[in-house]
Amino acid sequence: MFFTFELSPFPLSLFNEEGIRKGTKSSLFSAFTLSKIDAVQGKNNFVVVDGGHLLHKVVWQRNVNFGDIAKSYLTYLQTHYGSNVAVVFDGYPSDVNGKSTKSAERIRRANLHSSHEIIFNEATCPEISQEQFLANERNKVRFIDLLKKFLQKANVTVKQAVEDADVLIVETAVSVKSQYDNIFVVGENIDFSVLLTVGCNTTSALFGLGKTKFCSLLEKNRHFEEKIQVFFNSEATIDQVAKAGETFLIHLYGGNPRTSACDLNHLRYTLFTQSATKARSTLARLPPTVDAARFHALRSYLQTQKWLGHEKNPFEWGWIPTRFCLSPRKIERDAAPESLLKIISCNCKNACGCQKAGLICSYLCNCSLGEACENVSDINLLEDSIEMKTTRHR
Repeated sequence: MFFTFELSPFPLSLFNEEGIRKGTKSSLFSAFTLSKIDAVQGKNNFVVVDGGHLLHKVVWQRNVNFGDIAKSYLTYLQTHYGSNVAVVFDGYPSDVNGKSTKSAERIRRANLHSSHEIIFNEATCPEISQEQFLANERNKVRFIDLLKKFLQKANVTVKQAVEDADVLIVETAVSVKSQYDNIFVVGENIDFSVLLTVGCNTTSALFGLGKTKFCSLLEKNRHFEEKIQVFFNSEATIDQVAKAGETFLIHLYGGNPRTSACDLNHLRYTLFTQSATKARSTLARLPPTVDAARFHALRSYLQTQKWLGHEKNPFEWGWIPTRFCLSPRKIERDAAPESLLKIISCNCKNACGCQKAGLICSYLCNCSLGEACENVSDINLLEDSIEMKTTRHR
């Protein structure tokens, strides 16, 4: 028995924060070789279909009522996947929207594609496009309810999760593994493969470092697996999770946690001084601050524990309540000291340009032809927790 995925790239729901932001699934998606279900037709197969994917996969014909639209979904399932099929939908519980880590993303999507609410039944013909109709969550909930009942009458297995369906989709596939030769999971979500390989879908992303980079680091350094086991420990403390997350990120950005006074802030500053003297540099590629990394690790732990069936209080793990939903907790300290943000640098080959302008040279300067520059300050530009030398030779 083996699992096969029919996937396509789809944007990952993540959040902007200092050093940590919204990412895409496509980086990990590109590492997979896709298999077509048609290639193994006739064998003892079972197909689990992501209901959210199915809603948009079937194209609604014009001038047909919702009853006929539901019938077209049944025809699509029977034509493409046969009789051994299960459809799993997301859940949309109205009473937990303000406490759900998924509600922020749903609000964001609703703001991108707004449409009015429609009261309908099987005999009603939609007066707006399929995408406009489904963009309204209340419309989608009513249509899923109609479609569920129609498919169940046709003896199609239909399930609906409390909220996000990813875990239930994977559990459904695993539950029938002993009964079929091949199990197919169909959807536009790389998280299915991540879940089936006991991985973690984080709630934020690092600029320029996708899931493939994480996997590559773990593959080359097997001892890291022991360090991140804390994310699977339901009894782990906040400090343990934060420390494990920071240690892993230091390695990810090429640092060495064993070096004295080496934390993410120190590494961030070191890489900043290296990149800032280049003609072209992207500050977004710097490591996150210690604060940002901490909340990133906490939210990752919360998601992992939720997938493992352990409910945790999101307010303790990187989320804060807002008026309408939960929001990722932002950094509580500045991204960089104010003095560092105001400094400039020079690349003088003779007399120091900074000194001529009445300014003090910074650690970014590359002046005086390699000789010791006297136009320096003993002021430490980093926070007190970061040890830096006060003498710099050029």
